[in-house]
Amino acid sequence: MATESPDHSRQLPADDGHCGSVIRAIALLAPVAVVALLAWIYFRSYDQFMLALDRNSALGPCRGATGVRPLCDFANHYYPQGQALAKGPVVVPGFYYSAFFALCMRGLATFTYPIARAIWGTVVMAATLVLLLAPLTRLLRLTPRSCLVYGCIFATSLPLWHDLAFGQVSAITTALVILAFLARDRGHLALPGVLIGLAASIKFYPATVVLLPGLYMQAFTKA
Repeated sequence: MATESPDHSRQLPADDGHCGSVIRAIALLAPVAVVALLAWIYFRSYDQFMLALDRNSALGPCRGATGVRPLCDFANHYYPQGQALAKGPVVVPGFYYSAFFALCMRGLATFTYPIARAIWGTVVMAATLVLLLAPLTRLLRLTPRSCLVYGCIFATSLPLWHDLAFGQVSAITTALVILAFLARDRGHLALPGVLIGLAASIKFYPATVVLLPGLYMQAFTKA
C-alpha cells in the first residue's frame, strides 16, 4: 500500500487573530517604551546621552557651538558632500559611500541645513520603525515571547542607538533588505531586486544577500 510521505516543509504559524496580534505588539513595544523612558529620566539631555554613548565623538567631531550636534555624521559628512558636489566632483574627508549616495546628498543639499536634517532624520526614524515592526509581519510571525525577546534586544542594541544618534545608514540599508523579503513574500518579482539594488547602492554589503546565496546555489547545482 502506497503511503504519502510527510511534508517537512516549513510552515508559517497560524494566524491567531486580532487578539494575538495585539499581544505581540504589546510584547514588542513595551521593552522599547520602558528603555526609552529610563533613558530620558537618566540622561535628561541629548548632550548627556551622547557623552555616555561616545564621549570622544561628543567632545570632538560632534561638538558644535551650542552643544553636541544631532545626526553629526549627516552634519559632518553627508550634507557637506552634497554641498561639495555643487562645486565639482570632489569627495569630502570621511565620506566612504557610493557615488549614488553622494548624488542623493546633493539633492538634500539643495535645502537649508535644518530642513535637510529634518528630512534625513525622518528617513532614519522610518527605517528604524521598519526594523522594530518586522516581527509583526507575516514574514516573521513570532510568538509573543519571541516578540518580547526581540523588543528587549532592539531597545538595548548599542549599534542601533549609535545609528540613530549619528544619523548613519545601517538602519536604512537593513530596512530595505527586510522590505525586499516582504515584497518577495507577497509575490512581487521586480520590486525586491529594486530594493536590494537601492540598499547596495548606499553600502555595498547588502548585495551579499543576493550574491552569496546565488553563488551557493550555483555551486550546489553543479556538484
